Amino acid sequence: VWFDALINYLTGAGYLVDPARFEHQWAGARHLIAKDILTTHGVYWPTMLHALGLPQPQAIVAHGWWNFEGRKMSKSLGNVVRPLELVERYGADAVRYFLACEMTWDRDLSFSEPRFAARYQADLANDLGNLLHRLTHMVGRYCGGQIPAPGAETEEETGLRSRCEALPAGVFAEVDNLALNQALAHVMGVVGEINGYLERTAPWREAKDGNGTRVGTILYSAAEALRLVSVLLQPVLPECTAELWRRLGWQPPGDQGQGLEWGGLRPGVPAVLVPPLFPREAVHSVQ
Repeated sequence: VWFDALINYLTGAGYLVDPARFEHQWAGARHLIAKDILTTHGVYWPTMLHALGLPQPQAIVAHGWWNFEGRKMSKSLGNVVRPLELVERYGADAVRYFLACEMTWDRDLSFSEPRFAARYQADLANDLGNLLHRLTHMVGRYCGGQIPAPGAETEEETGLRSRCEALPAGVFAEVDNLALNQALAHVMGVVGEINGYLERTAPWREAKDGNGTRVGTILYSAAEALRLVSVLLQPVLPECTAELWRRLGWQPPGDQGQGLEWGGLRPGVPAVLVPPLFPREAVHSVQ
């Protein structure tokens, strides 16, 4: 049974059927498996590949288990997580984000809905969603609902832009190491920096003082920074980032991986203010 199951890795990649596809996919193959089947994949499978004269996988990564509130999930105990119910309540993006953020490859993790709700509230509703809502609200109030043209940068804008331009390299390095939680931590750290930038530069105060050009520079820089980091969030939050781009008036390039250069937002396009991207009401009843 195991021999037949393991061969599916090869046939699924096109072995003996599509040589070009197999050569392309197998050259970078890495196996992600649960820790309880490590012997099968770490002993039997390499032996089979050696006998066939085929290259070994680049890596075999054994991950831990998801427990429920500190205990192993069991049908008999009934302590199981029903992902479709979570998706119905919070959305698929939020569930995917939580799993990617919380999972660390070398240990078991414990799921609880209050922990899930806390992550949803802090990262998605408060940091990311509220940032988008504040930005589109201020663009509507101070810039006629259109992305403003930036003026001369100060050290604040230069620092934010440099941080965003350096971000992809660090994120991609973590992804190459399969540390998705660390990759997301880098991105969400910059989301926090954008929020801090708005607090320090206070565009509402500049607007009160009649400094329209300065307001435009601040709001453009914050919106462009958010757009850039959202491109890195897209694989984990595909639906929400598509909506975020719509609200900022940005159409992503056709080629995947594009859009990570500073200056992608075009001044003059409408910014859409609609209800929050991640409603806080979803977590109010969770203790």
